[in-house]
Amino acid sequence: MIFGNILRRTILFLAFMLVAGVPVPHLQAADSAVSSVLETSKALVDIQSVNATVLSGKPHGFIDKATGQILITRKVRPVEYTRNGSGVIIDPRGIIVTNAHTVRNAGGLIVTLYNGTHASVKEAYLVPGTDLAFLSIDPPLALASIRLADPDVVLPGASIYTIGHSHWLKGTVLGGKIVGIQREQKDGISHATALRLNLDMEKGDSGCPVLDAKGALLGIVGASLIGRGDATLAIPSNTIAAAYKEYLKRVKKE
Repeated sequence: MIFGNILRRTILFLAFMLVAGVPVPHLQAADSAVSSVLETSKALVDIQSVNATVLSGKPHGFIDKATGQILITRKVRPVEYTRNGSGVIIDPRGIIVTNAHTVRNAGGLIVTLYNGTHASVKEAYLVPGTDLAFLSIDPPLALASIRLADPDVVLPGASIYTIGHSHWLKGTVLGGKIVGIQREQKDGISHATALRLNLDMEKGDSGCPVLDAKGALLGIVGASLIGRGDATLAIPSNTIAAAYKEYLKRVKKE
């Protein structure tokens, strides 16, 4: 199970820090933050997007004896492929936030909860103008959810944590820093619009949570930026909160 893998890897991480001679106060701080992060792990889900397409073979021509016309045909065969990403339960009634690029044009969606249980997706809503999507599921059991933090009060240098989802990082608790915050002014107030992290995430880590030391959601991993050193970009939780508010208004009208 995902939770068990996280716990085992966290114990190994702390044991390594102890052997390396990390001061006890630092160990206690790391242990406290990791404990908070572990408490949120039950609110993480795996999202598999199943897509279907067709591949065409080489065109073949033949003469239709009935009409004398030359007809061109192509052989086609169905091909199925999948995309994987992570998601975060932000409402225990069954609302998940993830990246739009993970679920866009999906022929089908499979959501797997922390204990391996599959959940049926009732709706997938892509937020216009963003890389956010909300999935509504039928909860097969009582769901845990993550509370949202306020990224507008966070400064560069703040410690952050995440739980990997890609093949090599799956279930791993990672720690890092916010190295940059993109902001914009709205009504005279500065709002965070993107977080730049010094985490080297991989393909498949889309939608992973960005957590503060108390386990609150600062954002979700959105894209990787390769340039002056590897970095990861995250969509901040204030953007998620605003989009979710509009999503709820839309649901109520229907």
